[in-house]
Amino acid sequence: MHEPMRAMYHWKNIFSLDDEEQDFLKKHNVGRLYIRFFDVTLEDLVNGDAPQIVPSATVRFEDTCHWRYDTEDVPEIVPTIFITPEAILSIDNQEQTKTIAKKMLERIDNMCSYYSVPMNKVNEIQLDCDWTMWSEQPFFRFCRAVRKAMPKSWLLSSTIRLHQLRMQEPPVDYGVLMLYNTNNLRNPEVENSILSADDVKPYLKHVKYQLPLDLAYPTFSWDLWFQNGRFRGILRSRCQADSLRQTGEMIRHEEVDYKEIMKVKNLVEARLPNPKHKRSTILYHLDSNNLNKYSYNEIEDIFGR
Repeated sequence: MHEPMRAMYHWKNIFSLDDEEQDFLKKHNVGRLYIRFFDVTLEDLVNGDAPQIVPSATVRFEDTCHWRYDTEDVPEIVPTIFITPEAILSIDNQEQTKTIAKKMLERIDNMCSYYSVPMNKVNEIQLDCDWTMWSEQPFFRFCRAVRKAMPKSWLLSSTIRLHQLRMQEPPVDYGVLMLYNTNNLRNPEVENSILSADDVKPYLKHVKYQLPLDLAYPTFSWDLWFQNGRFRGILRSRCQADSLRQTGEMIRHEEVDYKEIMKVKNLVEARLPNPKHKRSTILYHLDSNNLNKYSYNEIEDIFGR
């Protein structure tokens, strides 16, 4: 059974929590961590053979030793797998679907064993895929294959993007509505591509979505680089952004303030169908550099007191 609780995404290649991040989890009573374990991608092979589906960007755990001794303090762990659209479209038959689902679950199990992730804290898997009308059926077929292969007592969840609210619900136990990346980050005319209530509002008209939904809000920031009106990339450091800005390049810094998050939160809770279960609130993602921009009371308000 899916219990409502405060939760966080962890979306880095190394799982190593600093003191501030561990304190954040404790003082805000965060009970669940959605940790991106790895991506499933379609990659070209060196020998020129047809592209194959492979795991990539696998997380490395560095803070796990204490889990062996004090597991009661460990939040629930939800292995989260990002699947690229190209990968899901390449799975073109039932047998291949079963094989990849089985390999994915074996990799999750091996990682949990290798890094001493306490298995009593793992009872769910989440799939993250930006499926469309063209990839809907392959993704749904993959969901059913994963469910059939995973332990019977575990839950299967899926991220849900705003545009997917107008589509068929995937065959999972519940979804997480991603209330971020609400506009095109590549557009130099967009003021804030991470989150805007004006961008969210049109997706919530006449919503009749039946799948239970939890809600995920952004607490991250980034710097977007534009050159001659064309998007060049996401900059990974403020130093790089400042350096390029001094040369006259267009750098758009984006972050989301507390008021905009609460505006969207109130809008979504008023417009979505009344849930049959109490919704969890999830923050994306666990990073002290970004979370420090919000006060204790602001975080409490976002989570819901």
